[in-house]
Amino acid sequence: MSFSFNFQVDSEAGTIDWESNNNSKIENNEFAQSSEFGELVISNQPAQVFEYDPINIIEDYSLLKRTLPDIRLQLASEDPLNQGDHSQPVPLDWIDQNDVIQGVYEGGFKTWESSVDLSQYLLKLDPSEFMGKSIIELGCGSSLPSLTILNQFQFGQLHLSDFNLQVLRLVTVPNLIGNLKGRPGILQDFKASEDVDTVMIEYNSSENQDQLSQLSQNQLRCFYGDWNKLGDILQLNPARHISENPYDMIITSETLYTPTVIHNLYNNLLKLLSYPHGKCYVAAKTVYFGCGGGTLGFKQLIDQDSKLNYKVVYEVEGGVKREILLVQWNN
Repeated sequence: MSFSFNFQVDSEAGTIDWESNNNSKIENNEFAQSSEFGELVISNQPAQVFEYDPINIIEDYSLLKRTLPDIRLQLASEDPLNQGDHSQPVPLDWIDQNDVIQGVYEGGFKTWESSVDLSQYLLKLDPSEFMGKSIIELGCGSSLPSLTILNQFQFGQLHLSDFNLQVLRLVTVPNLIGNLKGRPGILQDFKASEDVDTVMIEYNSSENQDQLSQLSQNQLRCFYGDWNKLGDILQLNPARHISENPYDMIITSETLYTPTVIHNLYNNLLKLLSYPHGKCYVAAKTVYFGCGGGTLGFKQLIDQDSKLNYKVVYEVEGGVKREILLVQWNN
């Protein structure tokens, strides 16, 4: 089923319209990966020039996000017969639209406004919140919150997970490259976004490749596919105690848009969030009209089950209300 988020970064609109178009062609497309789960080895990234848009997070601090035209250009220049594991075709119209096709394409080519909210909030946290911690972003897409952690804090491990392999390959990993610590792309002194339209970064020096390779060996991993299969690739024992859950911090944004996804996220928190001190930050709209999702439904599920608790730590009024929830175990 397909529906549309009628907003982009910094937009105030927030409705979702269900579409009645025929999705049979989409459902049969090889891009659908609901039965697959795997890891993208980011150290295998070849030399390449990327084009980025600066995304202002707070005053004097911006991140770089790969431009959609640059993604289209790469796809147009690639030979599908020589892409190996990446040969699944990407429908080009998905790159520009706001649609989410549940179980097929989860919107990772777009940068959603709650990811900016979450990035802003993370910058306010004490560095000790990240020091030595194992962190995962679920539904990462452009991965702005993870990029914030990557170049602003010291951490133990940082894992990124998106439903679609092609999103990781075309968006997430290029964004990681553009925002590595010490890169000129980290616009720490960037004050006025209108002064810079795009930023070009050439990824080909041994120093940059060594930095990415070292991170991928020790701290940074990227997974694609259904969250429910994440435990398999991490080789988690299903009979383990919750104190053995792998992640000290889970971050996610705009992943509560339907009741199905709400339950999916909740069940995965129970399996992935470390006990008893693990923290999860969930950024989303209170209601996604027409879809039945939102933080309101997520709160109700938490209240009903009582294994976890939540606290609203950040709110954005105007249009459809957005908020960030801190979710923790009931001890």
